Amino acid sequence: MENIGDKFELKKIEYENQTYTIDELVEIGLNKIYQNQKNDGGFNYYSYGQSNFYLTLHLVNTFKDLQKAGYEIDKYRLEKAYNFLENKINHDYHIYDNKNTVILTAYTLSQWQNIKPLSKILTDRIKAIEWNEKFILEDISNTSLVYLAMLLTDNPKIFNFNYKQKIYNTLENRIEIDSRGSYLSKNKTWIWQYYETPIKNTALLLKALTKDKRDNAILDGIMRWLLRSRNKDGAWGSTNNTLSIIDAFTDYLLWQEENKSDFELKVALDNKKIGNFSYGPANILQQDTIVMPLNEMQFNAMTPLEFNRINRNKLNNNFYYDVSLKYFLPIDTVPPRDEGFTITRELYALDDEEYKYPITSAKVGDVLRGHIKIITPKARNFVAIEDFIPAGVELINFNLNTESEEALTGKKSINKNT
Repeated sequence: MENIGDKFELKKIEYENQTYTIDELVEIGLNKIYQNQKNDGGFNYYSYGQSNFYLTLHLVNTFKDLQKAGYEIDKYRLEKAYNFLENKINHDYHIYDNKNTVILTAYTLSQWQNIKPLSKILTDRIKAIEWNEKFILEDISNTSLVYLAMLLTDNPKIFNFNYKQKIYNTLENRIEIDSRGSYLSKNKTWIWQYYETPIKNTALLLKALTKDKRDNAILDGIMRWLLRSRNKDGAWGSTNNTLSIIDAFTDYLLWQEENKSDFELKVALDNKKIGNFSYGPANILQQDTIVMPLNEMQFNAMTPLEFNRINRNKLNNNFYYDVSLKYFLPIDTVPPRDEGFTITRELYALDDEEYKYPITSAKVGDVLRGHIKIITPKARNFVAIEDFIPAGVELINFNLNTESEEALTGKKSINKNT
């Protein structure tokens, strides 16, 4: 990308104790991939075994990305992979009935219409989905829904405008909101073979909105969620997630022409100038920081923070900022942290089986019963609740007869064998 691509220094890469340039390593990688192509045209992760349909989908998409980057793809092998996917989706009953897979395959093959146009069979099956209300509203995977939106956007001469609008409206209705922003999660149907995650779904959603040039309020929340979901190491959890986000961000930057931004930015707090910055082709990726001590701000007063942008061209010149306010309060005034769960823990006397009278103090020898209440507004997966033992107490295992009797009576039971 202009003004951005040249800012990255692509260093040589060490692979199997040798160093290579990017171009050399891509050639090595392509040759290794070609070696795992089977006679039917599909690919497998290993040199042995049957072709993997979803892996072949991934690789045919990857071939398109490499071609766009200027690398040459073996046309014979590409055509074999294309025919494998087309044959499977039209004739293999294990795959044929899965509408989500039909969508993914149609999108992948549509990227290679210079080799072969989408078959009428596949096109008609995509058109038929428009009238399947239950599938669109309930059963379709979020990943498939985004790919369907992009397929319809890329092919306006094949699919009608109302169909596209219907799919984008469904997408926007599925967006969820949390403290980080707006995101597209996994629904009840999710495609684990296609590495579906909320991060990847949200990145694909940004890519789809960018492709259709839908400049609406949703974009702000999506950008915030993706940026705040980033790990401290700079990635987004997995290589697949990270590549999906970089791909979506690249499309967004080109659409908004942020790589050509040229402007001056003045920052004022409470009508006082605190910063003046200039951004253009030479420093398009530069980040600047302003630190203001709290004692320089008014207490109990609204303090306006103002950004004044002076454009040096006719573009949007988007800019991004974070505001972080750090302060410390007495512990008894800090409210519980809220991230979608409400968790309360209280202690009760052992004989208070209906949990009516929580206690705040106890003496040595008292037997207490702990009670944890968890409230969540929706179903959750992969959740663990860790409850620490209060200081100065010991746990009682009521499944043991001796412990149960001692806890209830205060007398230790002695078993004698004769």
